[in-house]
Amino acid sequence: MIVRDDEKNLTRCLDSVRSVTDEIIIVDLGSTDKTKEIARQYTDDVFDFEWSYDFSAARNFSFSKASKDYILWLDADEWLAEPSLAMLLRLKSTLNKYDILRCKHITKSSGNKFAYSARVFKRSLNPVWSRPVNEICTALGAKPTLSDLTIYCEKTPEKIETEKNIMFQIFDKMYENDKMFLGKETLIYARELYEKQRYDTAAKLFELCFDPKEPDQNAECAAKLFDIYTKLADRQNSLKSFSRLFDYGLITGSACCEMGKYLFEREQYDQAAVWFKLLLAQNNQEPGQLYTAAMYLSNVHKIREQWQQAYDCNETAGLYLPQDSEYLKNRQELSEKLADTKLTIPVCLACDGKFAPYTAVTMASVLKNKHPNDNIRFYILDGGITDENKEKILALKDISDCEIEFAKIDPAMFEKFYLNPLLHLATPIYYRLNIPQMLANEDKVVYLDSDVIVLTSLRRLYQTDISCHPLAAAKESTYPRTTVNTGVIVINTKMWREQNITSQLFDWLNANHNNQASLGDQSAINAVLEGRIKILNDHWNDQTRNPVTGWQGAHPSIVHYNGKIKPWHYENLPGDELWHAHDPFKHSPEDTSVTNNSNTPISVILPVYNAAPYLDKCLSAFIDQTFKDFEVICVDDGSTDDSLKILNEYAEKDPRFVVLTGENLGPARARNKGLRQAAGKYIMFCDADDSYKAQMIERMHSTLIQEDVDLVICEQTYSTESTNQTFLNVISAEHTGLTLTHTGKYVLNETRILELTPNCMLWNKIFKKSIIDKYNIGFPSGYLSDDNVFVCQYLYCIQSYYGLKEKLYARNYVEGSVSFELKLTTDLKSIKDHAYIPIHVFWFLVKNRLHNDFFDSICKMVDANFFYTVQLCAKDSEKKEILRRFVLNEFRKISSDSLLNEQNQQKLDGLIAKLADTELSSYVNTA
Repeated sequence: MIVRDDEKNLTRCLDSVRSVTDEIIIVDLGSTDKTKEIARQYTDDVFDFEWSYDFSAARNFSFSKASKDYILWLDADEWLAEPSLAMLLRLKSTLNKYDILRCKHITKSSGNKFAYSARVFKRSLNPVWSRPVNEICTALGAKPTLSDLTIYCEKTPEKIETEKNIMFQIFDKMYENDKMFLGKETLIYARELYEKQRYDTAAKLFELCFDPKEPDQNAECAAKLFDIYTKLADRQNSLKSFSRLFDYGLITGSACCEMGKYLFEREQYDQAAVWFKLLLAQNNQEPGQLYTAAMYLSNVHKIREQWQQAYDCNETAGLYLPQDSEYLKNRQELSEKLADTKLTIPVCLACDGKFAPYTAVTMASVLKNKHPNDNIRFYILDGGITDENKEKILALKDISDCEIEFAKIDPAMFEKFYLNPLLHLATPIYYRLNIPQMLANEDKVVYLDSDVIVLTSLRRLYQTDISCHPLAAAKESTYPRTTVNTGVIVINTKMWREQNITSQLFDWLNANHNNQASLGDQSAINAVLEGRIKILNDHWNDQTRNPVTGWQGAHPSIVHYNGKIKPWHYENLPGDELWHAHDPFKHSPEDTSVTNNSNTPISVILPVYNAAPYLDKCLSAFIDQTFKDFEVICVDDGSTDDSLKILNEYAEKDPRFVVLTGENLGPARARNKGLRQAAGKYIMFCDADDSYKAQMIERMHSTLIQEDVDLVICEQTYSTESTNQTFLNVISAEHTGLTLTHTGKYVLNETRILELTPNCMLWNKIFKKSIIDKYNIGFPSGYLSDDNVFVCQYLYCIQSYYGLKEKLYARNYVEGSVSFELKLTTDLKSIKDHAYIPIHVFWFLVKNRLHNDFFDSICKMVDANFFYTVQLCAKDSEKKEILRRFVLNEFRKISSDSLLNEQNQQKLDGLIAKLADTELSSYVNTA
């Protein structure tokens, strides 16, 4: 290994290999930090080597110091994970079969890109390094073998910049000494010279980079030369460079982009716009180039204060890079510019008696997020809404002033049209085809399905220019992207009526049945209006097939639950919180009388249900805390005893106690409600039949700050009322999940997360609210193991924790309490709930795009969890088979969603096969 100023990474690297290597050779190139001091903790073989701007010389020196039969080389920002360490140990006994092992190299700081490189060499073959940078190692007569060994690499931005500067210095030396450049090195060096404004040398090198096999590279070189010669006031060569683009037939996206940017920077906006428009007309260009062109066009209009045109161009840019921060910032800024005028927005929804509650949720989300200058005029196509539900819908006016009109529609006229029995379709999907006829006084209407949530003002959607289009819609996400999804549309009702489009659609539906009309009215609209539909940005219709996975984009304006699984079907899925936050049929408004103190360091969340006999002991423990600056969010979950009275008494005496009330929805909902209310920077939890030791909050808080970690865990005591016996840190086999397995500061990786999952109780921990909010971590309601799910999710989002070997939390199993009953039950529902833990966690990782990074640990969690739940079934073979089918069904859903990369898809298929084929009796612990 060669190192230089690597104190931040060296420990991780050496820790990962110290147990599987026989000697460690460290060659230092002139470190000024603690790199050598750290290295000597692992080996005496630390050598100095004078830096000569040649990495190959340093590597050859390091190899010369090796004395063992095989050499593994690593850089300090690399490491081997546990599976590869075990594999390397097994390989050591058979290494003499191999000359060179090529290992998989995964760069985590570059989006987990991977490649294969030669990493293990037989020393007797005398491997030799060449090339001062981008080194190459050769060994005469050696035969390389592809290996499953995996090396991980993660570079900080500072490290990347340092390596870039070193490479540039090496290139400078090579150029000064007339050394030959290989491959792309000339182009890389030329780019760096250009960035550093060393234009004369850059021009010479760009001239050398033209290659008839690399048209895009040629376009870049010509464009760069054009810019260089322009900056050097060399008009002759400038014109020559640009004409070269035509000579090569290379007026490609990058060339148009470069010319447009050049003219824009010189404030020649009309001419710049011509080139950007030319680029946008070339649909086969890279999304990044199309994005750049649209953003520049938007800026041209901003400079001229043409706000509508600027907004439209910015929306075009968002079609290509919808999560880019510049696009999102522009969208907000331009929306504000266009928001000064008052606007009436007609919004149409369609439902029958069954869908009325869901329609109300969509309407509530519109009203909660509307612009202050918006007047919403709702039209509800009524296919049989009851008077009672109409009253509830009309009560939505309490949220915000609006107009609500019910337009009676005859469902019979649509019942003849095809409904695909394999899909989640109902007759109201056809009602929208008749909107232009029923709303004759409107020339333009926004239509929303009843399974959408609106997260922003509809003003910009309604203002979409569709003067030349009968319809605007976003593309379908789950079917070929050549079609549009009709769950969120803007209808040009005037054009629709003038062109008699409804009749055309009805004719098509009458003529096409079954598979031709598999998506009902959506099939008809795509067929009849093909090529005439304006495409909306995806953020206006962020289609998610399953509430548990969350939405697809980073910043959706409208979330559309367009799959079979709806939030109202499965109230126990984590993703339903967004839905029920807008549900006027089910939830009362939150208690808004409490004022949050944003300076509160810690919020403790305490769900309470019929806890009167032991609640006073719990609350008194907070009064006795040595640390005083905290709040306790007491969530009464519909208690029928004196619990609420006791809570209110404490709240009257101490303002740190905040009381929230609601109907009985279970502890998960109560904790989620508390999280939404919490003002603290840090979060702790407590159950009403438990209590804190007097020093708990102080010790947990101070440890978190002093140790600079993301999580602190303490030890607990456990007691039951019936035996009056207290168990201190139980370690018997049946209670290993209650022990604190690690103490002190600990850095987490994929393997160590698994080691911590047995210690996934909720109450003996302090969490950072910023992490909870960033990853939208919550409790799945309706499951007995919701606390386990919360902690597992949190563990996958943090870097470090501290195990505090102090017994600070008193876990009291009071007979009759909720927690006592949950611990005792072993019925099938309880077992299935426990089996669902890794499934919840997997979908959480999917939502945060972390599932491929942690897939191995998820597979291990599934396997271990299945082993445990089968044991809970004891000798009940029928219960075991039900459990097996349940788990298999859930993971087959995951497999069918195509969320995984190819390698992990194969692993999942293997896991499914194992779960399906294993004899269940082998999973039972017979000891």
